[in-house]
Amino acid sequence: MSSVIARGGLNTLYKRAHPVASHMHQELPYRYYDDESGLFENQSTLGFGKKLNVLGGANDELVAALNELVMRLPEGKNWDFQFVLTGDNQVGHIIDSNYEQASVRGGIVEKIAQNQAIYAHYAARNGYNTKLGPSYRFDLKNYNASFFCTSKADRETVSDLKTTLDYAFVQTGIDHQPIEPHDLIDNVSQALNFNSARNTPKRPHYNEDELLHSQMLELDSEFLIHKKYIESRCSFAHQDEVAHTRVINFTLRRLPSEFRLYSFSNCLASLRNAANALRCPFRISCNFQIEPTGKEKVKNEGKIRNLSKWAHSPMAIFIPTAKKELQEREELQDAFLREECKIASMVFTITLFSNKENMKADMASARGVFSEAGLPIVEADMIQGQTLLASLPFNMIDFYDDCRKAGRVRQIKTSNLVNFFPIVAEYKRIMGGMLLPTMRHQISYFDPFNMSTDNYNMAITGVSGSGKSFITQNIARSVFERGGKVWILDKGDSYKKFTQTMSGVYMTAGSVFLNPFTHIATVEQKAGISFSEASNLKPSEGHDDDDVHPLASILGDITGLIASMAAPNTDLNDTLDSALSDAILRAWDRHKQNTLIDHVQEALFELAKERDDDRRISDLGHQLNKYCTDGIYGDIFNKPSQLDPDVHLTTIELEGFTDNVLRPVIFALMVSINQAMYLAGERRIPKVCIIE
Repeated sequence: MSSVIARGGLNTLYKRAHPVASHMHQELPYRYYDDESGLFENQSTLGFGKKLNVLGGANDELVAALNELVMRLPEGKNWDFQFVLTGDNQVGHIIDSNYEQASVRGGIVEKIAQNQAIYAHYAARNGYNTKLGPSYRFDLKNYNASFFCTSKADRETVSDLKTTLDYAFVQTGIDHQPIEPHDLIDNVSQALNFNSARNTPKRPHYNEDELLHSQMLELDSEFLIHKKYIESRCSFAHQDEVAHTRVINFTLRRLPSEFRLYSFSNCLASLRNAANALRCPFRISCNFQIEPTGKEKVKNEGKIRNLSKWAHSPMAIFIPTAKKELQEREELQDAFLREECKIASMVFTITLFSNKENMKADMASARGVFSEAGLPIVEADMIQGQTLLASLPFNMIDFYDDCRKAGRVRQIKTSNLVNFFPIVAEYKRIMGGMLLPTMRHQISYFDPFNMSTDNYNMAITGVSGSGKSFITQNIARSVFERGGKVWILDKGDSYKKFTQTMSGVYMTAGSVFLNPFTHIATVEQKAGISFSEASNLKPSEGHDDDDVHPLASILGDITGLIASMAAPNTDLNDTLDSALSDAILRAWDRHKQNTLIDHVQEALFELAKERDDDRRISDLGHQLNKYCTDGIYGDIFNKPSQLDPDVHLTTIELEGFTDNVLRPVIFALMVSINQAMYLAGERRIPKVCIIE
């Protein structure tokens, strides 16, 4: 350039000062946003958008509901509709939010949470490495879906459709929010100026006094169009290195013979082959127009007449597909009559955002995962620029003719069209807990107290060495680090180091004492009622209408515990069960928190005499001999309970208890833990008991 200017002098400099080509943003249609109507005013169209909640799955009912929704959309070339699914590594804000929740205890807990956040940030940029090599890495992504509508119709018509879809999406089961100017700016800029170095979303600045299209791109944006990709270059504020991105566009090679909406998540990552996945950030868009029904009916009937002539003539042997096509056309005619579907024109686009080093591997992975899912794709060679621009929001309506010339427009029934909507990915749960990404790379957190289930009980099973203790420890840590309280019944020292690291209390068989009466007085004080009245309490008299009163629950627990001591192999009948409850209450009335198993035995003998020397009751008392103070298990069940309700992490090692006493020991632990949970604070505080 300098030598050219040197030779041409000021004339060359003047010519270079008036470039022939405009800046890229001048080619974008976006202009204004109307706050009142929620409509975007583009160069020649009006439009609106919605952020959709990504679905974790689909069924035939959803497909039918979407088909009904699509059939109610306006017809003709003046309308374009688009569903978009994006997947990127911008999950830093989710990781940081979880770190803040997990570090409230400070100390070693905060340090562990910080280290895990650092590792998660690394995984967001580079993925989790595996023993199988980089091709099998596991990424952290966030999937987001959106919907755009563009039209050349008048404002009132577009606004009416927007209102209609507000309700239609909700009725279909898809929650949504309106797309605002900063959302559109971010959507377009991420497609044209993708920044792979950014792993946290950034709300773009929006100036309502400037045209929208002038706020979409960086001023130094460069786009070099190659046969197989687009090279995008630009610089960002607060980022020293220039961002280099290779944008690769794919389209459908052909329509599949069969594909269902609930299989769409298989296009993101294969569950059978971890190497088949969309490794890099991506954008999947499905644009469609509804063809005029009357015109399509006439066209279809004309096809039927022509095919009938050939199918029923001797020439049919030379056209073997004529009868099959005739049958399909007649089925379509019936569907038109029953109003089961319409005809739509669809353009399906997959866009990858890669770099020079990883482009070939990312392309191969994309081809592999889509092929395995049943959607063969092919690179949009020689039309990469057209494919990218046409897939932008509100932009396809002027590109349909170009896409038809390129062979990218597919005519399809609306009942089949809805199966291509990119709205099914993975169920996401990003409200904190244990980091547990899904098999399709969606960042997700597991919190047993935030599962929208009827109760919080759960079971973890697996073969030896499969990681049961590992995942259970992480669940326990996630509850503990958020201020929750944890009790663990272990056998095999799996939780010893975990408990000691977290400064918890670790108890072995020699230090476990489980008198079930130790904390009853404290429960009485908190409940404001005497334990002696527990047998008269009804469920509705508790603190919660649907729950049994805590003292009534404690009485039932202790009755069950002592019954398992006296009769470990049989169940007590109603008479003996009632007598045992009466004996427990009588012993408590006399000795309060100093009550022992001896006192319950003594009360049973008294009740036996009072009830005409009922030998069944006296035998029940005799069967408690080995659990009394002088019995072989006397210390375990008569010394004060060592489970402190104020301790936030307690592990009891069960190794050392004989099989004969293990059952009542576990029962007694459950009784003591139930009491400790009640005394451990408000119900909003998460509490978990783990039995391994």
